[in-house]
Amino acid sequence: MSQRIVALLATLFMVAATGLCGAAGEARVSTQTLPNGMRVTLTQDTLTDIAAFHLALVISPADIPEANTGARELIQQLMLNRLRSAIKPDGELRELAEAIAADATFAISSEAEYVEARVSVPSDMLPLALDAVAEAFFADTQYTDEEVTAARDQLVDAFGRAAASVTDRTYRLFRRALLGKSPLAEDIASTLAGISGMTAEDAHSLRSDLYVPARCSIALVTPLREDDAAAAVATAFAKYGAPATPLALGPVKPAEESAVRVAEGTDMALASMVVGVPLPGYGTRDFVAGQVAFMILGGKGGRLVSDTRLTRGMGLALPRSVYEKQPALEMVAPGPMSVPFLGAHIVANPAFIEDVREVVLAHFASIAAGKFTEQELAGARDQLANQYAVAYDSYSARAQFINLNAVFGGDAGLYAELPKLVETITAEDVTRVAREYFTTHAIGLQMPAT
Repeated sequence: MSQRIVALLATLFMVAATGLCGAAGEARVSTQTLPNGMRVTLTQDTLTDIAAFHLALVISPADIPEANTGARELIQQLMLNRLRSAIKPDGELRELAEAIAADATFAISSEAEYVEARVSVPSDMLPLALDAVAEAFFADTQYTDEEVTAARDQLVDAFGRAAASVTDRTYRLFRRALLGKSPLAEDIASTLAGISGMTAEDAHSLRSDLYVPARCSIALVTPLREDDAAAAVATAFAKYGAPATPLALGPVKPAEESAVRVAEGTDMALASMVVGVPLPGYGTRDFVAGQVAFMILGGKGGRLVSDTRLTRGMGLALPRSVYEKQPALEMVAPGPMSVPFLGAHIVANPAFIEDVREVVLAHFASIAAGKFTEQELAGARDQLANQYAVAYDSYSARAQFINLNAVFGGDAGLYAELPKLVETITAEDVTRVAREYFTTHAIGLQMPAT
């Protein structure tokens, strides 16, 4: 591509923030915005020949009309099915099929508040991959009734498997307790009811309204110069959508009071409970302090995971052969969402469930009271820094981390600065955050049917 064309395409960007540079040798991070409102974060890493990007389209159940609950999942399945047909040895995107066979990655999925695409390909295939994702998300297309029926059947099967999982059902109860009446706390029954009546025309109409670049954020980690990467993104995405300002996630707050959601299960002999507390906004310094608190509780040697009353199944006296295969306690780590939280999933004798609740909440309260040692704090900080280093070692995972920070209002340059930031978290920071956020808790509880 000539320098003139590169320069011309690069002018399509409006610079929304200056680039962030670390010390010598660190990758440069710059943020830009397309005229159609799509936010772009670029990172150059000359040590790789891989181009990775993560795209997130901000769309939550709150954006979907009540009559069409589940439309997000149905449209995603339709998109995925179309891509699968194209990315085959005899499909339109056969080159991507060959790259995927050689360890490239190309995936689309949905989380509570966004639909995402995660792609990692040889750098010379970046334009093709960007074009494929842009077309899948934003090109005007009409689905057939047959496609909608197939996608609906796939979702019914997937949700059926989720409904058969005791852990999944308990987690959904917990989210309803945490989020109160928020649409983000929707249940499987509502989702299935919504998609059961959706037509191809419904899917087309909702996709046209909601799948717009202004809702979208993309982060790239590539060996390409910033101008070249910017030009590739502009070529793929600038032709879609009308001029717009970026749309951010709407405000979501946890329930103002502690809450418990309870259900019975006929397919279980033991009680299943998720106990958790909210945390500060994702990608902020206080969120990192909350992560350190999580490590004190649930990291290696942490207070909750070392409490044998919980790890052996309260009142069950589980044999080693059982609890090593299926732990009685599993920690739920903080993740990217509008209302992050830390939690624990515990399986216990139903007669001891109140004891379980008291034990877990007592551990949470000990953090808010500052009853942890400098040694515990140092170990938690080391584990958190190491965990990030391992989890985000791949270029694809790094792009995802950078992009989700942008989606949830964090610092785009946090990736490079994270180890230094973790080191600055003090006991006072952890205690302050716990005192503010651990005052309310949420519980999802399933008991065996009597």
